[in-house]
Amino acid sequence: MNQGLRDRFIEFSRLKLAADGSDAYIMGAVVLALESDDPYWYAGCFTTSYAPPTQEVLVRRFARCDLLHRPKEVLGWAVQHWDGLPISGARRTNRMGPHKFVDTLAGYAQWLDSGGVEGLNRTDFDAAFKQLLGGVPNHGRYTGLKLYETLRRIGADIPPVSDIRPRGGRTPRRSLSAIFGHDHRSDTTAASDEANTLADGLRSDVPTTWFNVEMLLCNFSKAVKGTFYPGHALDRELSRVASVRGAFGEREGSGTMRVRRMLYPDECLGEIGGWTGVRKELEETLPRYGYLWSDRLYDFGRTVDVSRPVKRAREEPLRLLCGTGEERPHLTFADQTS
Repeated sequence: MNQGLRDRFIEFSRLKLAADGSDAYIMGAVVLALESDDPYWYAGCFTTSYAPPTQEVLVRRFARCDLLHRPKEVLGWAVQHWDGLPISGARRTNRMGPHKFVDTLAGYAQWLDSGGVEGLNRTDFDAAFKQLLGGVPNHGRYTGLKLYETLRRIGADIPPVSDIRPRGGRTPRRSLSAIFGHDHRSDTTAASDEANTLADGLRSDVPTTWFNVEMLLCNFSKAVKGTFYPGHALDRELSRVASVRGAFGEREGSGTMRVRRMLYPDECLGEIGGWTGVRKELEETLPRYGYLWSDRLYDFGRTVDVSRPVKRAREEPLRLLCGTGEERPHLTFADQTS
């Protein structure tokens, strides 16, 4: 085991959870879904693109019934406006174009209307997750987990995530490989069981939930590679708001911008701090300079050279964020060491 890298993962996890939670997109989407007329529909619009505020653009124009009764009209709109709709990298890698996009939404609407959520197993996570993937089109392991957790947080009567879904989970298991020497390419029963056991140990040390530790392992792999930092998702979201406003008008993304101020610390928000998107220079702070950037710890506005970040004066311990519907209460670093 690489003890230094293990300790670094724990540090990264706590900084990430203190900045924008394990999944900032889900935290915001849950609040907006619960405010909507059809929370389950909102959840599917969210995970079909997984790129807030694209779901706001969608639900403002199309209800569940529109995908059930006039999908061709929705497809025409999607083809016309495709270049203006932010879509996550994971979705584009999966060859998501306007036709597949509308097919996904239409299939999800049909699944909802046939009692899909109500039919999910209420006692066994593995069974419920497999039912979800079997019923909702074009949601694999990655976006399937996002949809499952979003549905659960907005009130679906389904069990909490109880493992990291190791089969096919190359990116999160790459972190386990770096820390423990785990064979992240193998999907045998023994390798999958080992992945869950190792992840469970890290989960307990953070501490956090199963869903969160899977996301954190995935993000940590990117941080080690030099393409991620705590708060990265918030920065990308900000640039996507600007993108949809350029394409569809200044009204778009208003919900996303509002809940950002509700959910996250002011120092982590570019609309307050003065940046407009992903700060590329922060992505390589771990591999290049040997430290993890966090806006909770360092002042971006006063930092001239990221190899020498300017520390914030802080007296209170950092509190780990807990979104609506999450299992864990709010925790601070002090709480975890007491």
